[in-house]
Amino acid sequence: MSAVLRPLCVGIVALATGHTCQVRAAPVELPPRCLAAIEQRMPQWLLLRPPLAVDAARFARDEGIDPSVTRGDFDRNGVPDYAALGWAAGGARLAICLNPGRRTVLIVVDDPYCHDLVTWTPAGTVRHDFEAERDVRLRRDAVSVSCFEKAGASYVVEGGTVRRIVDSD
Repeated sequence: MSAVLRPLCVGIVALATGHTCQVRAAPVELPPRCLAAIEQRMPQWLLLRPPLAVDAARFARDEGIDPSVTRGDFDRNGVPDYAALGWAAGGARLAICLNPGRRTVLIVVDDPYCHDLVTWTPAGTVRHDFEAERDVRLRRDAVSVSCFEKAGASYVVEGGTVRRIVDSD
């Protein structure tokens, strides 16, 4: 599997609309060490490139984001980290690669809350935690997943594990 990801419009949007589209931002690439860590732990890993809901694909294209891969500083050490939505062992998986240029740490979330889109949510963002019924300010960048226009959750890396915040319902 190649670490280079194609722009979203190569897939479902082009098929659904019958024409090509423009992507404002370059697709995010998983660093080789991140991809190797994912493939070692989940040999049958497939990046979630279609199937995506057509509306989610159109939104990602319009916003210039990659719906399957994102990056941020999820462990707050100044080094870019990556997160990717994929499919392995018959289910959706969220793979978070911390420090992919050094000693890569891979955190896998089995059956993430949603899997239409993955995005970066910056530290300082206020989210409503529907499970705790209170607002929370993110102290770290978070990996956010959404069931397009239905629900969503953010995952915050804390001490080598993740804490889920259901922030869209």
